[in-house]
Amino acid sequence: MPQLRRMNVRNYFTKFWYLHGRVSRLFLPILIFFIGLAFSLQQYYAARAQAQETLQARFTIAFNEVTLHIVEKIEAYEQMLRATQGLFYASDEISRQEFRKFADELDLDVFYPGILGLGYVPLIKPEDKARHIAKIRQSGFPEYDIHPAGERDFYTSILYLEPFSERNLRAFGFDMASEANRRETMLRARDTQKVALSTGVKLVQDLSEETSTGLLMYLPLFEEVSILGSPTTQRQKIHQGWVYSVFRIEDVVKKTLGISSTVKQFRVRDITEGSRQILFQTADLSEDRMAISRVLRLGGRLWQFEGQPDQQFIANYKNTSPLRGLLIGLFFSAALGWISWLIINGRIRAELLASSMTAKLREQNQRLSLATETARMGIWDWDFASNQVFIEGSLALLMLGKSQLSQRLSYQDWLQKIEVNDQQRLLAAIDKAINHRQDLNIEVLVQPETTSTRMMQISGVLRFNDAGQPIGMLGVSFDITDSWLNKQQLQQAEARWKHALEGSGEGVWDWTIHDDKVIFSDPLITMLGFEPEEFKPHISEWADRIHPDDRARVDRAVQALLDGSQPAYRNEHRVRCKDGSWKWILDRGTVIERDADGKPLRAVGTHSDISWRKDAEIALRQSEERFRNAFDTAAIGMALVDLDGHWVEVNDALCDMLGYHETELLQLTFMEVTHPDDLNLDQQYVEKLVAGELDHYQMEKRYFHKNGQTVDVLLSVSVVHDADGKVLHFVSQIEDITARKHEQERIRQLAFYDALTGLPNRRLFDERISQAMLTARRNKQQLALMFIDIDHFKHINDSYGHDIGDEVINAVANRMLAVLRASDTLARFGGDEFVVLLSDVPGSQAAIKVAENLRRPFAEKLQFGGQTIRITLSIGVALWTPEPGETLASWMKKADVALYDVKARGRNAVGLYQSAAD
Repeated sequence: MPQLRRMNVRNYFTKFWYLHGRVSRLFLPILIFFIGLAFSLQQYYAARAQAQETLQARFTIAFNEVTLHIVEKIEAYEQMLRATQGLFYASDEISRQEFRKFADELDLDVFYPGILGLGYVPLIKPEDKARHIAKIRQSGFPEYDIHPAGERDFYTSILYLEPFSERNLRAFGFDMASEANRRETMLRARDTQKVALSTGVKLVQDLSEETSTGLLMYLPLFEEVSILGSPTTQRQKIHQGWVYSVFRIEDVVKKTLGISSTVKQFRVRDITEGSRQILFQTADLSEDRMAISRVLRLGGRLWQFEGQPDQQFIANYKNTSPLRGLLIGLFFSAALGWISWLIINGRIRAELLASSMTAKLREQNQRLSLATETARMGIWDWDFASNQVFIEGSLALLMLGKSQLSQRLSYQDWLQKIEVNDQQRLLAAIDKAINHRQDLNIEVLVQPETTSTRMMQISGVLRFNDAGQPIGMLGVSFDITDSWLNKQQLQQAEARWKHALEGSGEGVWDWTIHDDKVIFSDPLITMLGFEPEEFKPHISEWADRIHPDDRARVDRAVQALLDGSQPAYRNEHRVRCKDGSWKWILDRGTVIERDADGKPLRAVGTHSDISWRKDAEIALRQSEERFRNAFDTAAIGMALVDLDGHWVEVNDALCDMLGYHETELLQLTFMEVTHPDDLNLDQQYVEKLVAGELDHYQMEKRYFHKNGQTVDVLLSVSVVHDADGKVLHFVSQIEDITARKHEQERIRQLAFYDALTGLPNRRLFDERISQAMLTARRNKQQLALMFIDIDHFKHINDSYGHDIGDEVINAVANRMLAVLRASDTLARFGGDEFVVLLSDVPGSQAAIKVAENLRRPFAEKLQFGGQTIRITLSIGVALWTPEPGETLASWMKKADVALYDVKARGRNAVGLYQSAAD
């Protein structure tokens, strides 16, 4: 009984340790699998994040271009308002006809698309309301009234609005201060004296069922008046009203989105002071899709622009490599776990079966040891930081003559083991692998410690840190001495199968020609979706499946191979698969055996599936056709330019823009037609493109037309790379903006010059007189200022009409301008008031002489529209010397006093300011 009890206890512990061993054997493979899984997931999420960042960067560029285009349009409206403000400041009073002429000159429909109207709103006090309504009714609008009715602290009736037709007629007389949003915006413009933009409002022009959002932009108008009784001339600004523009944000945004192929979902919101008003929206933005937001300040309000790409844009740039990398990582993780499980359990099974298989195991171990020693395989690991190389196993024995598991030596010592003639070749291969992030694979001669020189196959891959920088190289080495020595002997035997092996990645065929029997490999059969047993070993199994359109061409190529006119057979054709679809195949073959008469007996060859390449060729051809259509029919100029600046291809729009025929333009470089002042900046951008610092650039520049005139253009340039990342050529898009530039200059003319005479207005004159005073003070020179009035001009206007009055104003301006020097300035302040600034005046007598010369052309009566009119001028003159305390205001006051004295003495004379002391 005790012996039986001891046996039971021993069996119990044996079973326990067996079960414990099984758990331990499972732990390591599972751990390896999960470590690999964690690494694969980390790489997957990192790659996916990088792909998402790339996608977002591409969309951000397109989104910023759209928002910039919208902002530029809004800012253009603002500049238009400032020009309109300048019109009112240039004259004391602007009639409806003058305002309409000004608006017509702006060409609102052409240069300001989206604008519904440009208007003027006077400020009307309650006590002036009745008088204002009566005045407008007498001017030709008997039904005019301010609406809506009601008492308010002030009124702002829409008086001028161009174009004054169709829907805009509904807004005539509307009091915008009666509505809270409009009133707040108008008061903000008045208080800040800057352009103010409203929130989204329902426009008076729109019908009740229309839902479009309208916006209004205001700029205040002030009148400067002198404060009577002050010891010096002081001026006070009195608010007179507003100029404003009205537009629909929908019109502005839709036109911009129409030229963008990327931004399809777009929203504009007013978020000023917590507001979330939607001004425009194409569709609800998806919460699960990438979105970009940008906040900008326009007209004193904060606008939030939001955009999302459409699914097609995401699909075009979607990167599938992260998922592919994850699947590969999962496969290798599972494979490593499975291999480790086999290794661990193989050892355990060997121990459990040791008693019954000892002899066989010894024999297998001897064979394995012999194979390992013969193969001369080893592992090496090079650490860049320490410059140490770790070698393990048989590699340590081969190179150092040491049998320990692992050995360490310096990189230089490891390199010395390589035969001298192969050291430089190995170093070049290592540098190339590091610089280009490639794998190392090279054959070199090694000089071991204990044996003769051996040929080694050295393979390695780079190791990287978390920042993506290489920190080492890990690899294996094989002793291939025997195979290397046998290469020459095997070359003749390999030549027979070389052609088949090069294309044998997919399928191989072996054709016995005399009986038309063919041996098809399994990959070749499964390539078409068949099972091996479904394919008969006969040539018809293949030939009958060739596409009818390709059959004749295939037969001719096969016949040329058989009769010897072609040494080899190569043909691309379509073959029908089991499911009825067609697959493109690359078929290659050669005759390997003929009889004594040269008759073919046997041929071998390969089939490769090239459907993917054909699909890519079709897609590439379609892409090229789309690009060519866009290139040739584009409304703007387009060109391909090589790295030397030569035009490679140009479209008709560019030829028309520059006035050259295509053959003429292709003989030039872009530098030859570029304005010299713009060439340096353009070439700097090109150098940055080539260096990879930019992927595109945009700039305004000037080209020379064939007739010598300059053409203002907006140039956009991107770069095209080859498969290796080298720059092939540039793609240029060229938009003619000459008309836009001229319009900007025309607006400047309207803002700084008098509309009737073309003379500088009050704003430009203030700039010139301030500059003249600075120059005179620096050079210690004397200046003269003249205030000039046309005597009894109101009588001329009332007696002969405003048209004759305008002719008189122009005649006076032209005759005075002819008398003055180029360095002097003649300006019109409004009405019949002119001002002359004389620079570098020797003294008061010289100034008086110039004034008398200004009056001399009017000694005789002049003819205007069949009327004979006598014109006389009253001129007040004041000198300025660079003395302390002399200001512009006091100087102008002196000239004004001198003019007043002339008028008090009866007009038609020249008066020089005299101080009280004089």
